[in-house]
Amino acid sequence: MKSINQKTKLILFFSLLLLCPAISLAQSQVTELSNNVAKTENSTEAKPLIKADSQAYALLKEAHDARQVWPEDFAGFSAEVVFNDNGQIVIGKLSYEQKAGVNLTIEGLSQESKTWLLNQLNSTLSHRRGGDFAKRDGANPITFGEDDKNPTGRLVILNDSLKSSYRIRDGKVVDVTRTIAGERFTISVLETTSVENNKYLPRHFTVTYFDAKTGSIKRTESFSDTHTKLNNIWFPTQRRVIRADNAVIISRVIELRNLLVR
Repeated sequence: MKSINQKTKLILFFSLLLLCPAISLAQSQVTELSNNVAKTENSTEAKPLIKADSQAYALLKEAHDARQVWPEDFAGFSAEVVFNDNGQIVIGKLSYEQKAGVNLTIEGLSQESKTWLLNQLNSTLSHRRGGDFAKRDGANPITFGEDDKNPTGRLVILNDSLKSSYRIRDGKVVDVTRTIAGERFTISVLETTSVENNKYLPRHFTVTYFDAKTGSIKRTESFSDTHTKLNNIWFPTQRRVIRADNAVIISRVIELRNLLVR
């Protein structure tokens, strides 16, 4: 059961790592988990020495720095949460603080739905924190992959324990692939929202999960995000998620209303 919990946490926090402005306390927890996985799976394997490519590093750092993050002095906010859980509508409240994360008060949901909602809110908001690229992804020996002229973007390899690769186009990360505990997933960015100072926020993206051994598709998720500017800060206002899994389509919408900035 422990390995399953590790896998779930890793997928949750890595899913939006490069799509939502990042780095957060949550990512530190992910880094620790990924290191534990790597030690367990590769404790007897000698890793080949990989020389980092300075141009690949610079390209990925530029895309990292282009994401819109919370202001350094941002304390947090509160809001009303309206959650449509595949047709069941419930209303609750949340408060968010940079250090404490999300505090959610909501009734009338199953434990699975409430956990999913809380995870989505934490992931979306926590990954808006800024961070030092050099101490995170930049600490790996970043290289270019094959220059295959793919229209999605230039392939960049992180060379980490999760076999992470990115594609970058027009100064943005538009594709992320990672492998965790026998499952590979790819995040494909379809559309972004441009904001001031040449920054951007995710708008439409999909996540496709594969069996790492066979390559067969296990499930897909489609995300649509909207944002609004309040007190010169960009806030998420809605997230729509459609999931196809085991011949079932699940649709969920999270709305944040009546935002109050601290």
